[in-house]
Amino acid sequence: WWGADSECFDVRGTDESGSSSSAFVKSMIGHAGAYIDIPHAFAAAAEAGVRGVGPAVYAADPAAGILVLENLVDTSSTATLDVFDDDARLEQLIALRAQAAWTPSPADADPGPPPHAR
Repeated sequence: WWGADSECFDVRGTDESGSSSSAFVKSMIGHAGAYIDIPHAFAAAAEAGVRGVGPAVYAADPAAGILVLENLVDTSSTATLDVFDDDARLEQLIALRAQAAWTPSPADADPGPPPHAR
């Protein structure tokens, strides 16, 4: 993936009391809507945060193309496939995926065909 769907911002600040906060803000590029279902992508990001397999979503405005997330810039990095050429790293990934395995609940039942097909 060539990463041309958005501009990203590492936003940090300090309030009057000296307490600091940060967020990662993703602003979708105009053409991204041609190949990304932005409302569903934002909903998936929010669900991943709730399930603990992605950063928490603080705010989302699909119409504006703005997603505000927990800032993991200092603690995480993007894993490209070449990282897993190392067998030890691949084993770490397999173990992590086993820990984060999703178990469907009754609420996740198949909702049936999409509304346009009913």
